[in-house]
Amino acid sequence: PGQYTNPHNRAARAHLRAGLSKLRKGQDALREARDLFREAAIQDGITDDLDAELRRLVKAVNEMLNTRVIP
Repeated sequence: PGQYTNPHNRAARAHLRAGLSKLRKGQDALREARDLFREAAIQDGITDDLDAELRRLVKAVNEMLNTRVIP
Protein backbone atom coordinates (compact mmCIF):
# COMPACT_ATOMS: atom_id res chain seq x y z
CA PRO A 1 0.00 0.00 0.00
CA GLY A 2 1.15 3.48 -0.82
CA GLN A 3 3.73 2.20 -3.28
CA TYR A 4 3.70 2.53 -7.04
CA THR A 5 2.23 -0.51 -8.73
CA ASN A 6 3.18 -1.40 -12.26
CA PRO A 7 0.04 -1.06 -14.44
CA HIS A 8 0.91 -4.29 -16.26
CA ASN A 9 1.16 -6.17 -12.97
CA ARG A 10 -2.11 -4.64 -11.80
CA ALA A 11 -3.85 -5.80 -14.98
CA ALA A 12 -2.29 -9.26 -14.73
CA ARG A 13 -3.44 -9.59 -11.11
CA ALA A 14 -6.96 -8.59 -12.10
CA HIS A 15 -6.95 -11.32 -14.75
CA LEU A 16 -5.53 -13.77 -12.21
CA ARG A 17 -8.31 -13.01 -9.73
CA ALA A 18 -10.97 -13.31 -12.43
CA GLY A 19 -9.53 -16.61 -13.62
CA LEU A 20 -9.39 -18.06 -10.11
CA SER A 21 -12.98 -16.99 -9.53
CA LYS A 22 -14.09 -18.85 -12.66
CA LEU A 23 -12.11 -21.93 -11.66
CA ARG A 24 -13.75 -21.94 -8.24
CA LYS A 25 -17.19 -21.66 -9.85
CA GLY A 26 -16.23 -24.53 -12.14
CA GLN A 27 -15.13 -26.55 -9.14
CA ASP A 28 -18.52 -25.98 -7.51
CA ALA A 29 -20.22 -27.07 -10.73
CA LEU A 30 -18.10 -30.25 -10.78
CA ARG A 31 -19.19 -31.07 -7.23
CA GLU A 32 -22.85 -30.55 -8.14
CA ALA A 33 -22.50 -32.75 -11.23
CA ARG A 34 -20.77 -35.47 -9.20
CA ASP A 35 -23.59 -35.40 -6.65
CA LEU A 36 -26.19 -35.72 -9.42
CA PHE A 37 -24.30 -38.67 -10.96
CA ARG A 38 -24.10 -40.28 -7.53
CA GLU A 39 -27.84 -39.82 -6.94
CA ALA A 40 -28.62 -41.28 -10.36
CA ALA A 41 -26.37 -44.29 -9.69
CA ILE A 42 -28.33 -45.33 -6.60
CA GLN A 43 -31.68 -45.38 -8.38
CA ASP A 44 -33.36 -48.78 -8.41
CA GLY A 45 -34.01 -50.37 -11.77
CA ILE A 46 -31.25 -48.76 -13.86
CA THR A 47 -29.31 -51.03 -16.19
CA ASP A 48 -25.85 -52.30 -15.34
CA ASP A 49 -24.40 -50.33 -18.26
CA LEU A 50 -25.86 -47.06 -17.00
CA ASP A 51 -24.79 -47.83 -13.44
CA ALA A 52 -21.22 -48.50 -14.60
CA GLU A 53 -21.13 -45.27 -16.63
CA LEU A 54 -22.43 -43.20 -13.72
CA ARG A 55 -19.91 -44.73 -11.32
CA ARG A 56 -17.13 -44.08 -13.85
CA LEU A 57 -18.18 -40.44 -14.04
CA VAL A 58 -18.30 -40.10 -10.25
CA LYS A 59 -14.79 -41.57 -10.03
CA ALA A 60 -13.45 -39.30 -12.79
CA VAL A 61 -14.91 -36.16 -11.21
CA ASN A 62 -13.55 -37.16 -7.80
CA GLU A 63 -10.09 -37.60 -9.31
CA MET A 64 -10.33 -34.16 -10.92
CA LEU A 65 -11.35 -32.57 -7.63
CA ASN A 66 -8.67 -34.40 -5.62
CA THR A 67 -5.79 -33.48 -7.94
CA ARG A 68 -6.65 -29.80 -8.28
CA VAL A 69 -4.03 -27.14 -7.69
CA ILE A 70 -6.46 -24.28 -7.22
CA PRO A 71 -6.23 -22.52 -3.86
